Amino acid sequence: MAVIATHVPLSQPCYAVPGTVRFQQTSFVSSEEVGWAVVCASFSSPPSSSSSSFSLTLSTYDITARAGEDYVSVSRDLSFGPNVTQQCQLLLLVQDSRCEATMTESFGLKLTSTENGRTAIQDSASVVIYDSPECITVRTGFEEVVYALGESSGSVVVCAEILSPAVAEREFFLLLSSSNRDAVAGEDYTGLQDVPLGPFSLSQRRNCLSVSVTDDGICEEPEESFVLSLTTDDEFIDISRDSVTVYIEDGLEIECVQVSCGFEGSTSYIVQETSGEFELCVGVYPALRFNFTVNLTTVDGSATSGSDYAPVSEMLEFAPGVQRHCVSITILNDQES
Repeated sequence: MAVIATHVPLSQPCYAVPGTVRFQQTSFVSSEEVGWAVVCASFSSPPSSSSSSFSLTLSTYDITARAGEDYVSVSRDLSFGPNVTQQCQLLLLVQDSRCEATMTESFGLKLTSTENGRTAIQDSASVVIYDSPECITVRTGFEEVVYALGESSGSVVVCAEILSPAVAEREFFLLLSSSNRDAVAGEDYTGLQDVPLGPFSLSQRRNCLSVSVTDDGICEEPEESFVLSLTTDDEFIDISRDSVTVYIEDGLEIECVQVSCGFEGSTSYIVQETSGEFELCVGVYPALRFNFTVNLTTVDGSATSGSDYAPVSEMLEFAPGVQRHCVSITILNDQES
């Protein structure tokens, strides 16, 4: 029987192959306000012998954050002794007074090991730094505190806007929902549930959405209303005006309003041919909240238009709140007896 002997020279010692060392997360998150970030690495197979240990180097490098300006750079050893499975390190962040161009900045982490003069990267991760809350919190809300419309309008346009000077460039949506008061979703208006409104950004600070209302053709209904609400899951969005009431009024519909309209004063006027003209006034009651038009036209009696007076055919436009319009009628002097 042949015996094969093996020999390992003392100048080339055997190394136990270490286990895997990895960061516990691919991304660690903190903020300027906190002032530090805790990063941890795990060792899958730590040495068991009391005389053994395994060391790596933890180092940082710039991504969008800058060492010395946004964080304190490090290059330090992590040593895993017997049965040590985790090492955590505290990294300092710099809180400055300026608001960044973006909500976050980041820097990189590396775990490297050196053996026989060669450096190998074992793992990498990053630290995300959120800017100060006053820089990234965006205040939003409804543009108005109340909306009113008539049933025949068909819809109401509601708008939300960014109310604060947002510094960080970002894009987000708000969620719009409705709830009944006197008005009932499906009967008086189209109900909404978490409908996205947006996107909002520095370049798009205002967004609107049309909400449909139903005209049931019934006059003299009591005023009806429903509520619209804005919500978000984003902790950096403050909705300061988060609800608005929409009132649906029959009183805003022409066909449901009784309007008194007529000539002011006498039903007949006596004027001298030599007077040249006289003034005729038309009034409406009550004062309306919509445009109302009256057609004023002259009709011959015993006087003839063109020879005895200048004919008139004029549309009198009563704007909201206007209750009186006056028109001058020219009397023609034909020099006849």
